Amino acid sequence: FSLFGVRPPARDPPEASEQEVEQQQQQLMEKRASLHAVLEKTQRNLGHFALQCRDNPSFEVEGLARFHQDRVMQIQVELKTLRSSFKEMQRERLRPLRMPLRRVPSNVPCTIDLPSDKYAVIFQMVVAHDASLASIIPQVCKSWRDAFGAAKHYWRTFAVTRPITDMGALTNVLHQADNLTQLTFLFDESKPCLDKKSIRRLLGSQTSLQSLHFVSPGRAMPIAMAALPTQLQNLSIEGNPDIPSSACYTVGTRLKSLSTLHVSEAPGFNDHMLTQLVASRPPEDNTIEEISISRCRGMRGTAFKGIARNCRGLKRIKFARCSVNPQALEPLTSLHGLEDISLISLGRTDAAPAVDLVCSCGPRLKTVVLVDAGHLYNQSLERLADAQPHLTKLVLGMCSSITPDSFAAAIGGLPHLKH
Repeated sequence: FSLFGVRPPARDPPEASEQEVEQQQQQLMEKRASLHAVLEKTQRNLGHFALQCRDNPSFEVEGLARFHQDRVMQIQVELKTLRSSFKEMQRERLRPLRMPLRRVPSNVPCTIDLPSDKYAVIFQMVVAHDASLASIIPQVCKSWRDAFGAAKHYWRTFAVTRPITDMGALTNVLHQADNLTQLTFLFDESKPCLDKKSIRRLLGSQTSLQSLHFVSPGRAMPIAMAALPTQLQNLSIEGNPDIPSSACYTVGTRLKSLSTLHVSEAPGFNDHMLTQLVASRPPEDNTIEEISISRCRGMRGTAFKGIARNCRGLKRIKFARCSVNPQALEPLTSLHGLEDISLISLGRTDAAPAVDLVCSCGPRLKTVVLVDAGHLYNQSLERLADAQPHLTKLVLGMCSSITPDSFAAAIGGLPHLKH
């Protein structure tokens, strides 16, 4: 073709594989880290020579200061080039999502702009295949975003990633989103949204909601707890909630299907509140299967008696970084159906109560995590391995008293161990 002045068609460069792209990203990240280290050292030297110029000026010191100043500018240019490379790599990754424009004959009907209901069906099939694509669909184009927003009855998960300032606007956004199963609220502790009417209307309209997660609810928590959907199964509270004890009892009575309770980063949450929540219904009607409490300084362990008495079907229990005395674990030894026990940073005392709890469980126990739950010795570990040979996961931390030989012998007696 070149003999007649016609160039051959340009060929697209071969697309890099996912592994090659990961390697290129890793190389860029390593180069960026090294440049940051050199930049920090150069800036430190520049500051040193700048002080020398002020205290003892000379041509040599001034020259060194100018050299380091030029070097700082050069490194900043290299970092800017690296950032451009990162952006270009991200564009290359998103390029397959963009459809190339093609000339369509006039006699062929255009099917790019589909009706909203057709888009909704397609989006449902895509999300059912890979749920992670749900966050990408609205970013493709405006028509897709509008169609995705109009198909609210297909929404299953909704998370608010910025502090809520207008609960009324959020209520309007979630209007007709009646099939949500997971919902996450993020509040601002300094300026909590206390719109009672909107909070109650929003939570009252969620008839299919199963999981609800509050982050830093503050003074909005009592309002939300009074309007929780009765069919809720998983309740998670993270932050510093303002929870009165009476509201805990109301929640326990209202949520008749509650199976999972997570409370973290709540210094005001104490044993009395937890007892009120789990003791609101008789043991035969209590459906709680998992309790996870972490970083709650108000917990001392007196609630374990109420848990053992009312939560007979408890399967998973986790206490992390609370002021709980391991001696308070004794009432939990009556729960023979536990499958997962996690005790982290309870106290620097003897770990015998924690080991007693593990040994008292039945053959359903599969996971044991003991990290800083007390001083663990060789005989305690041997006793644990003999009592629970069905364990599939065992995590031990802060147990320097255990010798390697004892640990190897205990692991040898756990044939089903995977982790």
